[in-house]
Amino acid sequence: MNIGIIGAGAIAQFLIKELPPAFTVCSMLVRDKEKVASFITSPHVAVYTTVDEFLASPIDIVIEAATIEAASSILPTVLAKKPVIIMSVGVLADEAVRANLQAISTKHGHAIYIPSGAIGGIDVLQNAASLGAVTAVHLTTCKPAASLGASVTEPTVIFDGNAAQAIAKYPKNMNVSIILALAGIGFEKTHVTVIADPQAQVNKHDISIYGDFGTARMTFENEALAMNPKTSYLAALSVIGTLKNMKQAIRFQ
Repeated sequence: MNIGIIGAGAIAQFLIKELPPAFTVCSMLVRDKEKVASFITSPHVAVYTTVDEFLASPIDIVIEAATIEAASSILPTVLAKKPVIIMSVGVLADEAVRANLQAISTKHGHAIYIPSGAIGGIDVLQNAASLGAVTAVHLTTCKPAASLGASVTEPTVIFDGNAAQAIAKYPKNMNVSIILALAGIGFEKTHVTVIADPQAQVNKHDISIYGDFGTARMTFENEALAMNPKTSYLAALSVIGTLKNMKQAIRFQ
């Protein structure tokens, strides 16, 4: 499978280095070609700075690993031509953007894939909500205080509200809440608590799902990606897992 990557950050660099042999990165779309020169060693990876040239290359699927702003402007054009794995899930928090991308996906038959990112259990949430049987979803996220811009001396709740409000206040720190809201009962009904901890070394996510099916509770403590402490290692791995699942004869859902 030929892969095209949008972006040149930590996840793009990780994928260039770690993708299994069944997947080949053949094209990249970046703003600055010089930025990728340090980590692209294969002569088979073509680097482009325009969307049209990028899409004309022999790619089967695109991995968006740039920024919310870049994703918002580029994805409509890309999705009309290719299926897309979106890592900047914050772009989907905007209802108008989300509706537009869904319409493009339906019109052109190109799927939008959302990796589970820094958490798991999305299958549990989707299955439980398949007949509207989920009554509540609670997410408690605890992060190092510095990453949240909080000046506190002890673990402190700095936000308590719904996912829509959390995303508005912390647009670059709420990917998990966006994924849960999209997979489950929506942005208004997904409850989010954010804790800033000056002693925390990892990001911790406690998820509780309640409904007719019973109760599910999950905890994730994420190590950072070595090349970027702001990126979860599990989030990077989830891209590879998404790709591998596409090719499996037996797929777990």
